[in-house]
Amino acid sequence: MAPVTQAQINQLIALWASKDAGTTDVAGSLGALSSSLTLNDQAVLRFSINLIEITGNTTLSSIHNGSVLEVTAASDITVPTGLPTGFSCVIRKAADAVVTITADVGATLVSAALTVTSGVATMGDEWTQTALADTTTDNTYHLA
Repeated sequence: MAPVTQAQINQLIALWASKDAGTTDVAGSLGALSSSLTLNDQAVLRFSINLIEITGNTTLSSIHNGSVLEVTAASDITVPTGLPTGFSCVIRKAADAVVTITADVGATLVSAALTVTSGVATMGDEWTQTALADTTTDNTYHLA
């Protein structure tokens, strides 16, 4: 699988955020999200994304790669070292609860969107979301 680009992450966030406008189809509250994008009025990109419900503390692994993680309860999401290069996911806060993203020993979180203090980022209000992506091989994960 080719690494995910920042442009693709931004498109995914915009598409997911616009789901209420009818841009996407969602099977139930969780399950598969499928859609297509028209780029430059010519190319059509079709994709399907797995939605995974997070109900408590979770350590990311390869099964979360390419997924939308819908956090429905207070949770700490740990980002370990050793995730595959190009790993990405969207973390969507679907509860009025504290949701933190924590870098495990040896991993680093970088973000312009969230404040990262001592390797921990806290998500904002309910229904906020952030994309997490690894674009290098040095265990540095970017939150957008």
